[in-house]
Amino acid sequence: MGQRDVRLVEEGALVERAKSDPEAFGELYERNCDRIYAFAYARLYSRADAEDATSQVFLKALRGIRHYRCTEQPFRAWLYRIAANVVADRYRRRRPQGQLEDAQDSAVDSADLAEMILQRAEMRTVWAAVDALPHQQRLAVTLRFSADLSNSTIAGVMGKSRPAIKLLIYRGIRALRGKLIVGDGLPAQGDLSARYV
Repeated sequence: MGQRDVRLVEEGALVERAKSDPEAFGELYERNCDRIYAFAYARLYSRADAEDATSQVFLKALRGIRHYRCTEQPFRAWLYRIAANVVADRYRRRRPQGQLEDAQDSAVDSADLAEMILQRAEMRTVWAAVDALPHQQRLAVTLRFSADLSNSTIAGVMGKSRPAIKLLIYRGIRALRGKLIVGDGLPAQGDLSARYV
């Protein structure tokens, strides 16, 4: 049994305990909270919204954990599936306004602030183009680039094969390249589809 298999078995035992033991669920929360928060923040551009979305993800997970069945994918794949739905719902209800709350948390000079505003505007342009992709491409691209998941994990989240995920990401990137002007979000050099699939 490989190290990954051992981790999945240990995690599976923890998940089973979490179905009736709040402390075990707390451990699952601690293991996965930062990743789910980072995923939400990368799409919502707001600490408050990302914190709310993260709370909502774990509340939904707590309510649904009794029905969760362990698979060969890590527990966090299930959490990412929930998170993708929560973020999509929030994003549809409120388009990001490019809040500058992070800039207010520390002393930032005007040049740094201008650069931060420009970067956020570019990211909004890219994510708006991602949101226009067909649902399956959008989810695969979001999980790959926002959550930095491997193609294997994305395959587990989406219930597809690894080659199908590679194809979805490739097609998504190709569509994005056609929608975005080089310099307004995607780098000009190198083939993004080759790099990430």
